[in-house]
Amino acid sequence: MAHDTTTAHDSHVWFITGTSRGLGRALAEEVLAQGGRVVGTTRDGTSDWTAPGLDTVALDLARPDSPALAVRAALAVHGHLDVVVNNAGHGLLGAIEETGEQEAARLFEVNFFGALRVLRAALPALRARGRGQVVNISSIAALAPMPGSGVYAASKAALSALSESLAAELAPTGVR
Repeated sequence: MAHDTTTAHDSHVWFITGTSRGLGRALAEEVLAQGGRVVGTTRDGTSDWTAPGLDTVALDLARPDSPALAVRAALAVHGHLDVVVNNAGHGLLGAIEETGEQEAARLFEVNFFGALRVLRAALPALRARGRGQVVNISSIAALAPMPGSGVYAASKAALSALSESLAAELAPTGVR
């Protein structure tokens, strides 16, 4: 067996959802600048930027089968994941009473259930290695909702509660 001469940091593989722009892209750029590798996701699997160490896969959080396919694709390329970042999501502004059920359901489908499905797909690989990190991006709106952000805040509060429980569940496994 060949000896791996990369540093621990160089071998880190990050799975980051929503890398087409914003926080996801900025995080991916920083990880790459620090020598890490990134499997970034976009809804259609294409990206307007490339970089050494970046692979892009399709992930549509509104499609229940998509998270498992994206995680499998990442594992097929890199063999493992070290950090899973649930960043992708949708915003929604408007009065609670004016938000339609379909709008609210789609928001929860992406912001909560999509992240949950990514976790369900990725956690077995992290647990099998006995190490790794999970980062779920919530929002200050989960803690301090403002008028017009109630349904969005609720979707992020659900993700925050899930994250707190998950941290306790994972504590004995080596996954943080």
